[in-house]
Amino acid sequence: MLQSFKKILNSSLHATDGKIGHLDDLLFDDVEWTIRYIVVRTGGILNRERVLISPLGVAHIDWSNQSVKLNLTRQQIEDSPNVDTDLPVFRQMEKRYFDFYNWPYYWDDMGIFGIDPRSRLSDDQAFSNESEEDSTHQLRSCRIVGGYSLEAENTRVGHIKDFLIEEDNWKIQKLVIDRKALFPKQPVMISPQAIHSVDWYSRSIEVTMTRNEINSSPEYESDSHDAHP
Repeated sequence: MLQSFKKILNSSLHATDGKIGHLDDLLFDDVEWTIRYIVVRTGGILNRERVLISPLGVAHIDWSNQSVKLNLTRQQIEDSPNVDTDLPVFRQMEKRYFDFYNWPYYWDDMGIFGIDPRSRLSDDQAFSNESEEDSTHQLRSCRIVGGYSLEAENTRVGHIKDFLIEEDNWKIQKLVIDRKALFPKQPVMISPQAIHSVDWYSRSIEVTMTRNEINSSPEYESDSHDAHP
C-alpha cells in the first residue's frame, strides 16, 4: 500500500520501552529512490534533538494512527553512533551506525535492505574501501526535494507536491506533481523512472515525458490515495 509522505509526517515513534519522538523527515537514496533513514525529532526525550533510524529498526507501522514501533530500546538508540542529520551524511558515519546494530549495509548488493548480517570489515578496511560507486549514491531529504520544480520538453510544468511510498519496501513509487497552470488542476502521479536528470543546485527535475503525457497521467486524490484514469 502506498503512503503519502506528507500524511505520515509527525507520526510518533516508539522504542520497545517508550516513545522517542516524531517523524520529521525521510532521507532517500537518489539512485534507487528508496528511503534509507527516518529522521526523528526527539523534543528532548533523548540526549540528541534529532536522530536517524534505519527502516531495519522498524518492527510495526500503523500509519492510520500515525504510529511507528521500533525493535530497538531507548538505550540502544542513545548508545548508537551519532549520524549527523544535516546532509550530506558521510559513508563512514553510516558504517559505524550499521556496525553497531550488526545490520547489513544497504549499499551492498543484498536487495533493498539485506537479510543476513554481512561479514564485518575492520574500520581500516571499511574506510579504505570507500569507492567511487559509493559516492554516487547520495541521501536526499523528502522535505527539501518536495519543492523541486518539474521540467518537460525544456519547460517548467509544475513542482513535486508529495511522495508516495510503498510501505512494504520503503521505495518511492510515485511522485505527486502539482501542475503549473492558469487554473487549478488535480495533481497527477508519475514514476521516478521517468526522471531523466536532477539538478540538485537549481532544485529542478527533468523528465523524459512530454507535457501531454504528464497531463494524461493518473490523477491523485489526497484523501483516498486513489488514482483516476
